[in-house]
Amino acid sequence: MMKLTKGNFIPCNVIQNNPESATGNDPPRGLPQGNKGFTIIEILITLLIFTISMIGIMSIRMVSLNGSFFTKDATVAASLGQKKVEELKNTAYSSISSGSALEKGMNIAWTVIPHSATVTDGETGVTYNFKDITVTISWKQKKIELYTIISQG
Repeated sequence: MMKLTKGNFIPCNVIQNNPESATGNDPPRGLPQGNKGFTIIEILITLLIFTISMIGIMSIRMVSLNGSFFTKDATVAASLGQKKVEELKNTAYSSISSGSALEKGMNIAWTVIPHSATVTDGETGVTYNFKDITVTISWKQKKIELYTIISQG
């Protein structure tokens, strides 16, 4: 048991302005007559509003998470596509052909369409050969396509 001394005792003055409220029949000071607390209806309405707002916040969070998963996958897909385009650019022109591969759970397919165009300047004609390349990266019913043209010589 703690002994009260001057060092550990904090004096306080209790002033009661309304001696009748000590009986417990009057509401606490500051509240109008008849308001002694919340009704069950008020509490239920508050819980309903809170629940609806939480559902809204959680649905926004789910949309945000799905967006960030797509962004991550799209970044990986674009990187794989760019890598394939660079590989095709560094391949000998005659060896560039269509194909496909599977990497990091993504299907990479490239389509090569050869073209030839002859340009005539006066009496001489020059033929240009080029290949139109489409690289398609697909995953989970989504896809990204990259396009490039590689010319001969």
